[in-house]
Amino acid sequence: MVSEFEGVKSSVAIKFLSAISLLSEENCLKHIQTEWGEVKPKATCKYLGLTMDTKLQWKAHIEEIRRKTTKTVNALSCLGGSTWGVGLMDMRGIYEGTALPQMMYTCSIWSNGSTKGKTYTKKTLEALRSVQARAARTICGAWVKPVGMRLGQE
Repeated sequence: MVSEFEGVKSSVAIKFLSAISLLSEENCLKHIQTEWGEVKPKATCKYLGLTMDTKLQWKAHIEEIRRKTTKTVNALSCLGGSTWGVGLMDMRGIYEGTALPQMMYTCSIWSNGSTKGKTYTKKTLEALRSVQARAARTICGAWVKPVGMRLGQE
């Protein structure tokens, strides 16, 4: 397997080997020795922005999405408020151009991952909904949390 990466000295090759080591059941506890060093198995592996675990349950990836989009929404809140800064439509455009792609990146992979026959769990949906509710409050300049509940009803 290392011969496929002969002459390639990059972190991409190491990450690819980590992903292969992570996903193969018989290699879960084995270390892979390469000419660049030893690749140790981890509980999760990030490859092309997708965080995978050994059971492909995507919990680590969902948490990473929540963390990233929360940072983006917090930055968005610094751009304006209900009476100052960037307008409503501009805030929405910035949200749709930054936070939504972060949230939806690789969703075709992790959204089909089933846990006990269900594609989404309540916890997964709640994590993403809470970020979207915060973004809606930020975009419209609302201050109190119950407004997020009313925004979702429309």
